Amino acid sequence: ADTLLAQQSDTAAVLPAIAGTGGIGKTQLASEFAHRYRDAFPGGVFWLNMEQPEGVAAQVAAAGGPGGLELPGWAAMEYEGKIAAVRQAWQGPERRLLVFDNLEEPKLLQEWRPTGGGTRVLITTRRGVWTATSGVQAVQLQTLARPESVRLLLAPRHGAEVEAVLATEAMAREADAICEQVGDLPLALALAGAYLEAAPSLSLAGYRARLAEQLLAHPSLQTELDEGLPTRHAESVEATIALSYQRLDASADRRALTLLHRTAHLAPAPLPHRLLAHLAECDPDDDDQVVELDGLLRRLAAAGLI
Repeated sequence: ADTLLAQQSDTAAVLPAIAGTGGIGKTQLASEFAHRYRDAFPGGVFWLNMEQPEGVAAQVAAAGGPGGLELPGWAAMEYEGKIAAVRQAWQGPERRLLVFDNLEEPKLLQEWRPTGGGTRVLITTRRGVWTATSGVQAVQLQTLARPESVRLLLAPRHGAEVEAVLATEAMAREADAICEQVGDLPLALALAGAYLEAAPSLSLAGYRARLAEQLLAHPSLQTELDEGLPTRHAESVEATIALSYQRLDASADRRALTLLHRTAHLAPAPLPHRLLAHLAECDPDDDDQVVELDGLLRRLAAAGLI
């Protein structure tokens, strides 16, 4: 809000990016912002899914019609004319919000963002690397603090009685252990909470034990909920992580994948730079090879994997 609601600056489009791994809550946060601050954008809020680049143009064209800009003569326009008319309107002085959800490629941002006017742009992205010239101000999301994780896990089953449940030391300990197992990832916690709600006879201790054995393979983290999730994205934790992983090419990104696979065996703690270099088969004392290591790390960060 501080960035998007600021007065017009020298930057043509203010572009804060909500960056983070899959399932951390980027889209949910963008949606909450759009609802909470909709009155600040009298020209409307326009939500575009940027995951499939070939489908963006159709969404832009549709934004000019009923429920959108409602441009005069829109229905009679040619397809390209609709796109041009919408883009021209977005360049106007009226304050509008464009949400580019799941935007991973900088070129796509350059292609579709307005270059002037009152429109503001908010993007959600797994991409953790943006250059200074992109105009993107990254908002890095962390996983939830443990007290919030516990509440997200238990609320579906216990509702307003969560605090009473946590007053029991054994229950609080089991809930804390489950949150630790899933890394406080909001998507995993939402799925686990829904699973526990649907299985009221299963104790937290029993669920924790099964989760320890199976983790990502456990049905609770693989499920597709009957009512779905608010974001309507991939619902299983494994599928969500796979979306990032599949952005790497087995051949072109061989060394980056090797580095990722090797670091995955290490403890969740900061890694010494020299160790990273050796894991990537680089000489930490060779400047050229250290530059290569930087490239591998940037590739993994761009995919949202580190």
